[in-house]
Amino acid sequence: MIKKEAIIQSLKKRLRKEERYNRNLSKRLVRIKQFAELSMDGDVLPVKVMEALTKEGLRRLTEDVGIEEGDIIFVTRLDGWGRSVVKDLAGIRVKAVVTGAAVLAESDPHMLPVFRELGVPLISDKDAGVQVRGKRGLSGKETLESALIHWQEKQAQHEREKKSEMIEHIFKEYKSERGKEVRKSG
Repeated sequence: MIKKEAIIQSLKKRLRKEERYNRNLSKRLVRIKQFAELSMDGDVLPVKVMEALTKEGLRRLTEDVGIEEGDIIFVTRLDGWGRSVVKDLAGIRVKAVVTGAAVLAESDPHMLPVFRELGVPLISDKDAGVQVRGKRGLSGKETLESALIHWQEKQAQHEREKKSEMIEHIFKEYKSERGKEVRKSG
């Protein structure tokens, strides 16, 4: 008799857990559908909000609404960021990572070079025209596109400067080695 009651209690507990899981999935489906509907509109683009630029923040966002190629991600906090999170976002091929202008100004100076290196646009909310309410946000399509073009221009300039520095370094190295050879041969 006791064994049957224990089995019944266990099954009831499992049922409640599955019902909770089902409710969470239903809520997630509703949120995903809302984002899909926003994507259909021409003038605005949906923005997914990530609490922090961390592995945990990325995991939560993925579980909550999912992340796909071409998504725009708004990050509220940049503290605790890591190269691996930026690498993951680059792997997903998000369209852009947007954050508050004040947060961006106070961020780690090593962060922007990582975003540049991995080719993930990091844009301020003012430049992108993003408005966030809770876990969702919107961005004007034209405003975001102009911010992305501006970022790409800066990215191209950065690449040119990097190549120029590399060529200068190679030239100086060659000059140094050549000078050594000349002194040796006299």
